[in-house]
Amino acid sequence: MSPTGFTVNTVGDSAQIDLRSNLFVSANSLTSFSPEDSFGSYLANFGFSPLPGSIITGYEITFSGIYNIERPGSVAVAGPSTFHYSQTVGAFNAPWSHSQTFMETPIPALSGTTQASAYVDLIDIPGVIVGYEQMPDPSDLDCVGGFDDGFCQLIDDLSRPIYNPPPRTETDFGDANLVINTMTITARTVPEPNHLGFVVIMLAANGWMARRRST
Repeated sequence: MSPTGFTVNTVGDSAQIDLRSNLFVSANSLTSFSPEDSFGSYLANFGFSPLPGSIITGYEITFSGIYNIERPGSVAVAGPSTFHYSQTVGAFNAPWSHSQTFMETPIPALSGTTQASAYVDLIDIPGVIVGYEQMPDPSDLDCVGGFDDGFCQLIDDLSRPIYNPPPRTETDFGDANLVINTMTITARTVPEPNHLGFVVIMLAANGWMARRRST
């Protein structure tokens, strides 16, 4: 990706990559009338230095963007370690985000893959029953060789429905795409052990002095 295709902003212990919708993946089964899988990849390296008196114990990584799925289709993002997000629910311009915490240092390589898949399904449409074929009424004597009124009564044959429109099978083509708009990396920090010990000692001393004054 061109250096002009993204920006990096830092706020406190977080760094956010704004990709300006330049990182995306899409698939469409209608173009080739067959299933299609599309793949992409990303790689970004980061380093964090803690402020004096603090140490870094891990990181939280959050991805966010939008996705579109016209079923049958799916989208997925894989990242460091077990980082994984996937979606199969049909939607249009749906926002998505996924976060995961890594209790390790240094920060794992911010790399992974994206995938969009478009499938082909056959849909059976049963049709609409508007009536039934007619058959002689077996309970009418005129219909079975006897004599009643000289007229054979017809009734509906429930085993022979009439459809409009008739049953049919249609082919359903999928379309799917996913955009990663931002990647946010937040460093988790705690006071250094020696600094934390100093704070605990001071709090204990202050508590003892308060109790002494109250007696």
